[in-house]
Amino acid sequence: MRRFLARVLAVIGGLVVFAALGAAGTAAYFWWTKPRVPAVAVLTIDLDRGLPEQRDNGPLSLLRRSGAMTFRQTVDTLDHAATDPRVKGLVAAIGAGKLGLAQTQELRDAIKRFRAAGKFAHAVSDSFGEFGPGNAGYYLAAAFDRIYLQPTGALGLTGFYAEVPFARDALDQWGIQPRIDRRATYKTAPNTVTETGFTPEQRENLQALIEDLTQQAVRDIAQDRRLDPAALRALIDRGPFDAGQAKQAGLVDELAYRDQALDAARAKAGGAAKLQKLQRYAATADRPKAKGDAVALVYAVGAIMRGDGGQASPLGRSALGAARIAKAIEDAAADKKVKAIVLRIDSPGGSYVASDTIRRAVERARAKGKPVVASMGNAAASGGYYIALAAERIVAEPATITGSIGVFAGKLYTSGFWQKLGVNWDGVAGGTRADLWTQARDYSADERAWLTQTLDRIYDEFVGRVAEARGLTMERAREIAKGRVWTGLEAKQRGLVDELGGLDAAIAAARSLAGLKTEGPPVLREFPRQRSVAGRLLDRVLGREDEGSGIEILAGLEPVEALARRLGVFEEPDVLAMPPLEIR
Repeated sequence: MRRFLARVLAVIGGLVVFAALGAAGTAAYFWWTKPRVPAVAVLTIDLDRGLPEQRDNGPLSLLRRSGAMTFRQTVDTLDHAATDPRVKGLVAAIGAGKLGLAQTQELRDAIKRFRAAGKFAHAVSDSFGEFGPGNAGYYLAAAFDRIYLQPTGALGLTGFYAEVPFARDALDQWGIQPRIDRRATYKTAPNTVTETGFTPEQRENLQALIEDLTQQAVRDIAQDRRLDPAALRALIDRGPFDAGQAKQAGLVDELAYRDQALDAARAKAGGAAKLQKLQRYAATADRPKAKGDAVALVYAVGAIMRGDGGQASPLGRSALGAARIAKAIEDAAADKKVKAIVLRIDSPGGSYVASDTIRRAVERARAKGKPVVASMGNAAASGGYYIALAAERIVAEPATITGSIGVFAGKLYTSGFWQKLGVNWDGVAGGTRADLWTQARDYSADERAWLTQTLDRIYDEFVGRVAEARGLTMERAREIAKGRVWTGLEAKQRGLVDELGGLDAAIAAARSLAGLKTEGPPVLREFPRQRSVAGRLLDRVLGREDEGSGIEILAGLEPVEALARRLGVFEEPDVLAMPPLEIR
């Protein structure tokens, strides 16, 4: 036994020494090979890959390129580059657009701040969609002072479009009957399994949503390109355009390939200008170390569920674990250097209980004297809006998808499906309602009454929270609620949001509420802390991964997984979830 322990300790000691030597060698290598910012630099970035709100911590991220910039890092780096005399301009590659519309608006503002500092910003695209929509990509590109389009490319500027799948006919064929109830009229999340197409309420809501988003884009693009809004709207109705048509209409400035656009940028910056990727610039630019009172930045990204969460899919899409986020808020509130908290939300909602756990953590943080500001990203709807209610102030982009104040619950009655397969289910119960949750039998009249009462209670609590937090009467809150989805702009008009803006606006609000100086870059501390790649590998070896971080299905089944969640096959009770919505 002693020999065995001695061997184990020797192995551990050897690994520690090896790791220390490796770390020292790696540090020395990066110190000697650390690149510098050119004396005259033009920054480049590929914005067609999308920018995550927080670092991907999923299992497959270990196999993918590491160090990808987050959305916040990108905005911060652009703002820093705007003050760097060595940086003369920016060239961004943009395609169909992988960013959400709220992120697009926030990044547009960062590009405009960069330009206002006397820098040039050029957008280059091989095609804004190829036989597909390019609305979001072009909306972003319009904020640049010059747009280059490949001569063989296209401009898919056709107006936003939203579509929703409906599987009721398929379920009927399979013998599956949805038994789902909702509160209220516009809570259309379960429609994917209960309907064969849009209900009048769902069509009305989505049509209004798309119209508002289109008006926002038309207004901004028309201003950027110095076009009459009515003329631009007419152009959209004529789209899509080939490259020549796009240039003739004044929608792009030059027809050129990427290498030609880069050559033009170098020439504009000066003969000695060199190109440098924004990510490399972020790692090499000299910045003073931030000290002093800080604002905590807590990320609440993904579908809301109880427990620690983890990853909702093997490709790294986040699941927002209530226990983990609540702990992050508590840690931020307990940090003496942290004077205020910004809760960055990008969530379609999920579990009611989990949402209330996070809301309570926000409430407790405020009780400890730490102001909390909610910053809404692409979506903060249903449960995502619920967790924002305890914040002292709510900030959203005009294109943020929010609201969806309503609830639904139920199950899929699958007895007919199993009968078609020749499978019979049977069971024994230790109580009258012990088999309430099984999908093998329908609800009884008594159980339906229980479901009705439960949904009434949860909906009344949700609306009551809205009325109390937003200073509304219950009647007004019910009128705004009804499960309807709003844009951030519409939400502000109805008193659900305090201010329009991005994360910068939320941070500024938090600093002001905490009595901190508002000039100069803020000191930020991110919560929850992200594990390094080495740390995650060690967790995997030692079996210490979060329960939700494993690979449950093959990557090739991602479309099936996405469709399954859209059709209401929920592993968690998504009582507070917004309807499935794809806008392109």
